[in-house]
Amino acid sequence: MASVAIDKARTAQALRESEEHYRHTVEHNPQIPWTADPQGRIMSLSSRWKEATGLPVESAIGHGWFQALHPEDVDRVRGYWAERLQTGEPADLKYRIRLEDYTYRWVRARATPRRDEDGQIVKWYGAVEDIHDLELATERLHRQAYVDDLTRLANRRSVEEELAGLLQEPRTCGPVELLVVDLSGFRHLNDRFGHETGDAVLRLFAILLRKCLSETDVIGRIAGDQFVVMLHEPIGEAGLQSFAVKLARELEHRMDRNTRTRNVGVRIGCARSLVGDRCEDLIRRAKMALYAAKEDSKQPARLFTPALQRTINERADQLELARQALRSRWLVPYYQPMIDLRSGEVAGAEALLRVDHPADGILSPASIWAALDAPKLSKLINDQMMALVLSDLREWGPWPASVGSISINLSGEMLMQEGLARSLLRKLERKSVKPHQLTVEITERVLVDELAPKTRQCLEQLQRHGVRVSLDDFGTGFASLTHLQRLPVNEIKIDRSFVSDLGQSGTGTAIVKSMIHLAQNMGIDVVAEGVETTEQAHLLQEWGCRYAQGYYFSKPLPADEFGAIWCAVTKPYRGTFQQKRPLPTRSDGVAVSHS
Repeated sequence: MASVAIDKARTAQALRESEEHYRHTVEHNPQIPWTADPQGRIMSLSSRWKEATGLPVESAIGHGWFQALHPEDVDRVRGYWAERLQTGEPADLKYRIRLEDYTYRWVRARATPRRDEDGQIVKWYGAVEDIHDLELATERLHRQAYVDDLTRLANRRSVEEELAGLLQEPRTCGPVELLVVDLSGFRHLNDRFGHETGDAVLRLFAILLRKCLSETDVIGRIAGDQFVVMLHEPIGEAGLQSFAVKLARELEHRMDRNTRTRNVGVRIGCARSLVGDRCEDLIRRAKMALYAAKEDSKQPARLFTPALQRTINERADQLELARQALRSRWLVPYYQPMIDLRSGEVAGAEALLRVDHPADGILSPASIWAALDAPKLSKLINDQMMALVLSDLREWGPWPASVGSISINLSGEMLMQEGLARSLLRKLERKSVKPHQLTVEITERVLVDELAPKTRQCLEQLQRHGVRVSLDDFGTGFASLTHLQRLPVNEIKIDRSFVSDLGQSGTGTAIVKSMIHLAQNMGIDVVAEGVETTEQAHLLQEWGCRYAQGYYFSKPLPADEFGAIWCAVTKPYRGTFQQKRPLPTRSDGVAVSHS
């Protein structure tokens, strides 16, 4: 009996020690242990519950713990817990609980059931763990990965994942409709007012974009000033085009209210998904439509169509042909003679670009038109053309300034080159070409370019050394008389669009007369382009226009054919003086081409 009593005492002591150990373990555990009956009613709960929530432990017994949940999480947690009670599977979920100061913290609750020999659930054992700091860090990382820091919209990665998901799932409501929105003029604003202002404009635009769209539409920022919109409800091809135009105009109207954004425009490209489309396919087509909208000053939004695809393919073909022509030296200059209307003599020529294709023959500049608008390619084309023209000039030999010159067009990109004037003058010297033998042509676009001061300095330097400067396509651009007065210009070329109306329209006649009169008063030579009839030639001569060129006199000629005519005109000046030989003339006294 004494032995049994001793064993009982030892057992009781061990039990007390175990209970004390368990109590200390539970009390010092950062988690909140709990137990529940098979129906999910809380039976016991650690005293840390009150420390964490401020609610008495007794209030959480049964289903009272739901009172501490965040209102947005109640339904989700109830549904999840009911499902686990039915299936008997372990539980693991996250939710927010209210603290004593009425703030909320994220917790993770896990529970497993204990079963009897028959497999019936006897009790649930679980614990609640504070994961608030970890959840905030995870949320912060998610924002960095999927949210644009500046505008708080979805970033490119988020947009692409969302779009990829929409394209993969079957849609009964119709194709996915995507808009790419771009701020035209934003780069100028950013350069003028600084990046802080630029960032503020982007934030403002994001807010305006959200106000103009439905809450269910997905909006994201995928590049500096480019945004995308995925419409929740498809509105059809015609509706999409109309909607995009209205959206662009509404955004521009709202931007007009701010003095900084008054000159910022909105352009939108739209596209609808096709069967088998990938995310990048749809975005690419929308961007193609956007680029088309940028080139169209009348329409702020464009919808991608097969016709637009053909145009883009043609542009790509033109760019590739230009690259091949540069590599294979297919570019050749053709020379269109310029005629002195007073004497009927050849007074120079304009060097025109042609492509000498080995299979298709001589192609016009239209075959590589897209390359002439591409800054890098246009510069390379300009450089190669200049080298070819200078080689022809060296071949034909020198002549006095009174005979005339060969003109060649300079692109705006080429004029922006640092040290262009010095480089060109050195090339003339190496080729033994006199500066007065060359005329450089610029368009009116160069006059209104923001870099006009650099252009002016370059042209003034060339002019000081004897190179003539011609303003091409006069009257078709936006150059003011102030620009014309400030820039060093030796001659203006009246565009063929005005010359073609001579004798037919009183307006065209008045414009041409005014141009001639203006140039004469400013001491500038006048060249009329595109002369094709006897009447046009006579009228220009009568009004005092000095020079003309066009198919009436001669089509553009290859270097060897024009060189034969030009050398006949300039040959007397290489040796003893002889009478210049003009082009043959008609019975009416107007010169015609040797060809």
